Amino acid sequence: MTVMESTRAAANSATVAERVAQFERDGYVVSRGMFTPTEMRDFIAECWSFEVKGSHRPEPNSKGTMQFYSEIFRRSELIRRFITQKTLIDFLVPITGPDLWMRWDQAVAKGPGSGVFAWHTDTGYDLLPQPHFEVWIALSASRQDNGGLWVVPGSHKVRQRHKRVGKHLEAIGSERYDAPNGGKAFIEANEGDVILFSSLLLHKTYENTTGSSRWAYVGEMLKLSDYDPTSKPPYFVVAKDGKPACEFVDTLACSSDPAQIVKTLPLALRHRFGGPLVRRIRAALKATA
Repeated sequence: MTVMESTRAAANSATVAERVAQFERDGYVVSRGMFTPTEMRDFIAECWSFEVKGSHRPEPNSKGTMQFYSEIFRRSELIRRFITQKTLIDFLVPITGPDLWMRWDQAVAKGPGSGVFAWHTDTGYDLLPQPHFEVWIALSASRQDNGGLWVVPGSHKVRQRHKRVGKHLEAIGSERYDAPNGGKAFIEANEGDVILFSSLLLHKTYENTTGSSRWAYVGEMLKLSDYDPTSKPPYFVVAKDGKPACEFVDTLACSSDPAQIVKTLPLALRHRFGGPLVRRIRAALKATA
């Protein structure tokens, strides 16, 4: 596949070492103005087009005017080329490592009147044992009044437990971060800004009280050495040896790695047979230990 090229390097005054250090400390890092409005135009239009095309699968997180359109990279070459641009890969690999594949993506529209999406981590939803990476791209201005992104810096250092509240998950005890001095931070973003954050980072969006939708694109990426038993082939490789790859492959070497198979076995069993069986197996193993 042809890899799309941005016309400029990521607009960021921080050095690579500073970005790596911030990610390790805070669990996220921001690149302002990575893409120009011209470079974003077709990508935005493609993401928005799924509002008409719809999803090819149920979207359990959609609620009211907050709508999710997932796995769109599988349906769009333009999206695949955009997220494997050298500018973006060069920003990612000092933090993520040189070899990446994408397990999931989604375009998210937070429409007027949409409610709160509670504090959570993305690992809380996908249950992967290994931390991975969320690539968040602003498709429109993201502000406090239109339900923009809040995070808890440093929260990625502790794996959070979650409870189900309606259709969504909420990190247990996370309501303390809603206090004015609770330690949360708002990340204001404009179209073309990119935020890389850990799958273990607590984040939340509040109500959209404006008359317009806020849009964002999120891609979930793993190291090529990390296996996800819930993903099905073909697998989309984003980067190899620190360079854009932009290719589908039928197999991943990590899927036959015994260490990875053992590490992800509880998730594989849960995905195939459901949570109750996994809990019974864990209880039986604990009883015989």
